[in-house]
Amino acid sequence: MVGIDTIFEFFTDTAKLQYARGFARCFGRSSKSASGQFPVIWGDFVLGVQLNGVKKAYPFSGLKKLPAEVEEDRLGCTPIRIHFDSKNESAFVTDREGNAVPAVVLFWFAWRDFYPDTLVFAADQD
Repeated sequence: MVGIDTIFEFFTDTAKLQYARGFARCFGRSSKSASGQFPVIWGDFVLGVQLNGVKKAYPFSGLKKLPAEVEEDRLGCTPIRIHFDSKNESAFVTDREGNAVPAVVLFWFAWRDFYPDTLVFAADQD
């Protein structure tokens, strides 16, 4: 195993990420979406999608509640499909034609820090 100091010896242009946000995280705390309707635990994984300026988080905890592995949704005016594999806890996004749509899986607190105005998918939304 290679230590971080060894990596910095060989890759001198590498920058260290620092925990210098000025506040501590409480990973058990719930957070509500911008609309205040859906609780998300800070340490939960989400599938984050940004398309045509619209940002939306799909919490794995909500995707697990869905009866099918593919959920149809809209980001703004664009129809998308959320593919979720509950067995492997993985997810990806496609358009209606099956083309990949850029998305990222990360912790809710990280997505929320970058996109505080994000929409949040709720499994029981109408």
